[in-house]
Amino acid sequence: HYSISSAPSADARHADLMVSVLDAPARSGKGRYRGTGSGHLASLRPGDTVYARVQPCREAFRIDHAAPVVMVAAGTGLAPFRGAVADRLAARRTGARIPAGLLYFGCDAPDADYLHTEELRAAERAGAVSLRPAFSAAPENGAAFVQHRIAAEADEVWELLSAGARVYVCGDGARMAPGVRAAFRTL
Repeated sequence: HYSISSAPSADARHADLMVSVLDAPARSGKGRYRGTGSGHLASLRPGDTVYARVQPCREAFRIDHAAPVVMVAAGTGLAPFRGAVADRLAARRTGARIPAGLLYFGCDAPDADYLHTEELRAAERAGAVSLRPAFSAAPENGAAFVQHRIAAEADEVWELLSAGARVYVCGDGARMAPGVRAAFRTL
């Protein structure tokens, strides 16, 4: 549901996907497990046809560009937010006024897996979003993970929340989400 990383407002006839290949030791302890869907996508070559259906996300995850927004992601959890940033950018280009938007994004290293860096930076320069990356392999000011950066920027985040900001989190529900939840509770 959350792998499409493009926006129909940018190109209604094209969909980008952002998918991590699941390749890990099998739970049985015998060999490796490779994800069915992600493994299949990784095996494709340019020009191959993929048959798929697009399902809408839950209504609660639809980003309303009328209110400030705080988006929090790790890894390929960035996918729906890349699309949201493209929507915000398209809206700005039509002259629409959009409220503040923060995008907290965590990954290992800025030179290895900061996905769509130039595109996101261009959107930031255009005023569509304010990027807040956190790199676990290269922490800045002690912020190795998104929850650390949120805590470090508590005043600014609180100001947006007080102005009615909506918060969206997408990514690792087992490890990242509890840390983010704790950071917001503390805030």
